[in-house]
Amino acid sequence: AVSASTLLPEGRMGCSASKLGTLDEPTVAATAVLQVSGIELSFDEVHDAVCDELEAHPEVWVRESKEMGLVVERFKALEGSVPMMHLIHGLAIEKLDRLPRSDELDDEGKPYWRTLEDLHAAWKPHPFENDPTREYKKLNVVFLSHRWSKPTLGLPDDDDNTKASIVVKQSKYGRDTYETDNWWWVDWVCANQNNTAGHIAALPLYIAASTECFSVYIPGGDYDRRGWIRCERALSASLNSPRSWKMIP
Repeated sequence: AVSASTLLPEGRMGCSASKLGTLDEPTVAATAVLQVSGIELSFDEVHDAVCDELEAHPEVWVRESKEMGLVVERFKALEGSVPMMHLIHGLAIEKLDRLPRSDELDDEGKPYWRTLEDLHAAWKPHPFENDPTREYKKLNVVFLSHRWSKPTLGLPDDDDNTKASIVVKQSKYGRDTYETDNWWWVDWVCANQNNTAGHIAALPLYIAASTECFSVYIPGGDYDRRGWIRCERALSASLNSPRSWKMIP
């Protein structure tokens, strides 16, 4: 693992959305006001809280193998300063055959995502959906890094829903090969699309909380020049391990 002093020169990440180069979405103003647990905070306030947290608790965040119970406790301690991480299950995306927007509701009137806190509290080993003789042995948090397919239209996926298919395929592979229950952070689904600032400022913690980071690579495009991609790759290597970053397909 990389030390906090290496990750946080002079105690700060230096990687806020307002400082990234070319973004897939409009740049978020550092003065934007957002709601976190009913409290109005600026983008910079959330960003500073994230950097302070990483510097104060590297034993939780800056390590290759995460203890999810400790991660959840730290998120709970940050309530009112940093938005809780949201995650969606690969099976939910398989049923839809697409990525749902963050404010879209399922048949029960609930978001397709779940908070990491609620998920961790309720999770226990349980049978596979397709094979009751086998069971999930571990909760696995996966971060999806990608270049939006139609950024000018504000759409993350292409007409073939390629990224949704990748999430489903990787979820099934993790289940069948490693018996992991894969829950994903996907920006379109898990960051409030009506006010993304708080979730963008919290990206370092979301990546730090993830066991794996999958990056959708599209040859021949501007993938390697995208500010988001470069920042997320650096954060994954610094907070987890270079092995946690996986290029797909």
